Amino acid sequence: MPPNAIQLRGYADVLVRTALGLREGQGLLLRAELAHRDFANLVVEAAYDAGASLVVVDWQDQRVNRARYARSRPEYLDRVPAGLVAQYHQLMDEGWALLNLTGEELPGLLADVDPAAISRAGQARAKATEFYRNGVMAPLFAWTIGGVPTAAWARQVFPALSEAEGMDALWDDLLRMARADQPDPAAAWAAHAARMGVVRPSLERERIRA
Repeated sequence: MPPNAIQLRGYADVLVRTALGLREGQGLLLRAELAHRDFANLVVEAAYDAGASLVVVDWQDQRVNRARYARSRPEYLDRVPAGLVAQYHQLMDEGWALLNLTGEELPGLLADVDPAAISRAGQARAKATEFYRNGVMAPLFAWTIGGVPTAAWARQVFPALSEAEGMDALWDDLLRMARADQPDPAAAWAAHAARMGVVRPSLERERIRA
């Protein structure tokens, strides 16, 4: 069965409150593909309910990226807007949280695009925003990733199922892993953390790694 509204909102709350631990007055940068729009809206609502000062959604569209890589003059692929760099500096300075929603709508869309063009544009952006990436890896601020099923992703994971059945199955797996299928996801995560606190010392003594 498709996920119900309570489960979807529970998943959004898990990402915002449990995974990110979003604080009162903190900003949130949300990255999402256009195909994630419905769930992204739930995340925005959850963030404001948690006390976010501002939520900025960075919409991703591989069609737009493809047009640039395939049609831009090579020398223009090095361009990175100064405003984008300034935005990342502000996000770091103010300690904004970051949530990346994943789940490709159009995997393989760039398969026939010149890899050199993709690399050139990517390297230019990476160089200009390296400070932010370093902040993510440090980490200097809270960040997390949340999966959102798409038809293409469901076909990859459940090729024997119909599109609708595959989407339902993928949602079931994600909600179960996020404990958003529980009546109280936050309580379920708290109980899990408590259990891990009990077994962690013995795991560390045995030098067991995930």
